[in-house]
Formats: sequence, C-alpha cells, structure tokens
Amino acid sequence: MSSLTVSGVPIASAIERLPAAAEDAITKGHTVMGAPDALVVVTNLFVPTVQRLTGESDYHADRGGGDVAARTVTTTDGDVVVIVNWEVMATKSLGVLERVLAHESGHLQIMRRAEEPYELLDEILDDPWDFTVASMFAVCVDEYRCEAAVFAAGYSVENSHTDFEYEGTLTGLNIASIGANFEYQKHLDVARLRSDVLAAMSNHTKTLGCMAARHLHGHPFDPANLSTHGQANWSELVAPAWVELLGLLAEVPDASSAWPGKESAQTATSGISMMNTFCKSLGYLAEPDKFWIKMDLATFNQRLDRANAEMKIFDQR
Repeated sequence: MSSLTVSGVPIASAIERLPAAAEDAITKGHTVMGAPDALVVVTNLFVPTVQRLTGESDYHADRGGGDVAARTVTTTDGDVVVIVNWEVMATKSLGVLERVLAHESGHLQIMRRAEEPYELLDEILDDPWDFTVASMFAVCVDEYRCEAAVFAAGYSVENSHTDFEYEGTLTGLNIASIGANFEYQKHLDVARLRSDVLAAMSNHTKTLGCMAARHLHGHPFDPANLSTHGQANWSELVAPAWVELLGLLAEVPDASSAWPGKESAQTATSGISMMNTFCKSLGYLAEPDKFWIKMDLATFNQRLDRANAEMKIFDQR
C-alpha cells in the first residue's frame, strides 16, 4: 500500500496509481466542512480492508442491492479512518467522489467527538426490539446530520439522492420486505423472518435520513415526481412514517456542530414509535416476544405484481 499526502490529508492507496484529479476531489470533499486531518484509505479490496482495520470479521457490504461507496471506521488501534471503495468509486464522476468524501467527513467529526449513543442506549433500553430499532434510528440520525452538513456546505442534490435513484431504492424496499414473507413460507423460522425484515428496514432507514436532510435543506422531496409504481411504494411503505420522521429530525444539528451523545440517545429512543410505524407499513408487527406478518394475501400479491413490473422496467433501462 503506497501513501501520499494531499493538502494535509494523508491518503493510503492500494491502487497502483490514483489519478491526480481523484486525489483533488478526495481532498476537497474531506476538508470542505472543516473536518480534521485523517487517513483516507482508497482500495479495491473494500470489505477485507474494513474487516482488517476494525477486527469485524463478519462485516459485509450487502445493502440490499446498493453499493457501499465509503465507510468511516474506528480501527482496532482507536484511530478514525475513512475507507473508500475504489472498485465502486472509479466508475463514478469526480463530483460524486467529492460529495461522498464530504459526507464521510461528517461521520469523521461525529466519531471524533464521541457523539454516538449506542452504549447509552444499551443502558436505558431493556427490550431487545426497542434497543435494535433505536440503534437503527441512531444510524439514520447520523446519516441525516452528515447530509445536512453537506447541504449547508453548498452541495446540491445532484450526485446524491435524486428522485430517480430513490425510486430504485423504493423498489428494493418493496422486494426485500415481501421477499422476507415469501422466504418465511418456506423456512417457517420467525427469528430469520424478523432478521430479514430488520435488514430491509435498516438499509432504508439510512436512506430516509439522507432524504429527510434533502427535504429540510432546500431540496423538498415530492413523491408526485415518482412513477406510478414509485408513488404506490412510497404511499404504502414510507409515507405513514414520513411526517413523524421529519418532526424528529427537524431540530437535530448537522455534523459540523457538537451534539452530546445523551441528546442523540434521547432522539434515538424517541424514534422507536416511528420505527414501529415503518415496520407495520412494510407488513409486519413487533410485539413482546412475537413478530407477526400483518399483510394479507391480496396485499402481498399486489406488491409482488408491482415488484415484477418494476423489475421489467429497470431491465429495459
């Protein structure tokens, strides 16, 4: 692994030669919000690099069909490092690369200030379901804070969560949530069903944090801009929780501002109700020691037909 320094930002590269323009984009994105210097690792071996630096041997980059562009991690030595997935980013524009690094610099600041609330949540929440969804919502809050800072720094919605990209994400949410039901009919393992639904919720909740930042910072999201299928997915799966989500995030500071972990934890616990609404809109209901499928057969078939129609459209693009 070679290393270089660009404008005070050390960059370690497993790439034979990182283009100078890419170095400039990485440096600008990293520093635009005043983030402190940090090591930025650019690699084609993203997953094993994350696993090696963090000690998380079970880490994977499966996000329900989406690609992980970068991740900011705390290493086993206690350092905060930004890891860029060059296998993905080499196919993107310099504008996308710069914006991704600006977003990751937000995570860097949050982590450097030790504002993540997970240990506090573990202390105040006894119910495993509440702890799980509150932790998921805490991730959503972090995504919101990072994107809010990116918009405050002057970036537009371009190269980010556009209506077109979100339409595809909604399709993935529909497929994942009905797919969990479909698979359950074969394995009849409630714990696995719950895990599959939580995975679908987790992936989309992160996106919702970014969409909320867009909506509240000068780039309102209007579901009327989506296709007929996209509008149906939005109306059924996300809209029931959207207004509550916006209310929870409206007063949350962006990543450039300090925010005590105690307040972050309070917001995360306040999101439990919203997360339960989201779960129910996907067709499931969590109760103490139980997890229920609430969608009826007619709803399942309707959503399945929509998913099949959407996949045909995407295959033709």
